[in-house]
Amino acid sequence: NGSILTGKQSAVLGFGSSAYPIFCGAAAHLSKKLAENGAEEVVPRGECDSVEGESPTFYNWTTKLVTKMATMASASPLVLKLSDNMKENTASCLVRTRNMLDSVTVEVYTTEEVKNAAAQSYLTAKRGSMGTVSRRRSSMDEADSIAKEDGPSNKRLMQIIGNSGLHDSDKQLLEGKVKSREDIISSAARRGESEAVTRKTSLVKIDLQSCGNPPYQPGDHIRVFPRNIISLQELQTFVSHLSSNREAGDLSLDDHIYVSFENEDVPRSELAVSLPLLSESLGNLLPLDYFFENQVAIEAPISMQSCLDLALLAAGGKDKAVLKGIGHSKKEYESMNSLCGMKWIDLFKTFPSLSKRVNMDFLLCNMKMNHPRSYSISSCKATVGSELHMVVGRFLYSRGGSKMESGVCSNFLTSVEPGDEIKFKL
Repeated sequence: NGSILTGKQSAVLGFGSSAYPIFCGAAAHLSKKLAENGAEEVVPRGECDSVEGESPTFYNWTTKLVTKMATMASASPLVLKLSDNMKENTASCLVRTRNMLDSVTVEVYTTEEVKNAAAQSYLTAKRGSMGTVSRRRSSMDEADSIAKEDGPSNKRLMQIIGNSGLHDSDKQLLEGKVKSREDIISSAARRGESEAVTRKTSLVKIDLQSCGNPPYQPGDHIRVFPRNIISLQELQTFVSHLSSNREAGDLSLDDHIYVSFENEDVPRSELAVSLPLLSESLGNLLPLDYFFENQVAIEAPISMQSCLDLALLAAGGKDKAVLKGIGHSKKEYESMNSLCGMKWIDLFKTFPSLSKRVNMDFLLCNMKMNHPRSYSISSCKATVGSELHMVVGRFLYSRGGSKMESGVCSNFLTSVEPGDEIKFKL
């Protein structure tokens, strides 16, 4: 009625990408409706842009909000303490993020090393549980024949496997096969949209028999975990350009990484917001092929802030100048994006002098996480039996050049073929 929120205070922070035709549309709509109904925004609406990098906006907006809340008569002791803590932390967001980078340690192990350590861990545990001397002796002989030299690296790996086990992030996920995909709507731009915009809507049917035919009810949602539609050859080429401090040579998709973070001043909750990819990767022995196929959004655009950080690593004067330019100017960034797309997968093609100068630590602190997406289930189990149907719309558009943009998961789902596997939760 226009006055229902009179006397109430509010604050709105939106997350989005200015790469899309509508940027932070939900936040702008909410802010407008709050004002129309009498609410007062205590600080101006914040809009975190993945193109520029969300961290600076998030940090500055939350600092302003907490500072404002601390001046209110109703401020709680918790808010006052939080405000004091933020004042004490005089380092800028970017300095703090770089300090986080210095706290990251990435250990790299070959598949052979992991298999050897896993076998020795198993046999050591088995040996400890044997009840007779002869069985212990047999187990020890078996361990000696399978395990290689028990050096520092192997001992460290055994410790990692003992604490976290071997990677199995899919153990709580369902995996079904695509039965069919039917493109039911394919249209050009709507009125008022750019001619470069096209839409596609597909009906995707998943066969649930391969994952135990789980039940679902009307109104349930399916949470899809997309994978990058990139060939293994392309991923291996990308990985081979990364720097590595090991003597074995180039990194390989067959390698494993273990990520640790040592900084008592940074709580895990802050890390989950500031650097979600790093936070998600901590404490797991991750196969590199899984990491680049599933966990990281390798086709996402490189942010402007990441361009500035990459400029510090570039060996070539031309690459360094270009990265600085597009990192400081959104106009130059958009121009560059229209030419090459500015995707992470093309990093070393676009900026050759970065080859062997970017490591996994840097990627973990700068790349985006491949988040799962939720969709409404469009089928009734009583009617379709062991199938699950969903209708997915893909929004394909251009940012002014020949490169086209689309949503990660919607593009994945509207491109699947019969027999392809989809990982999901209900």
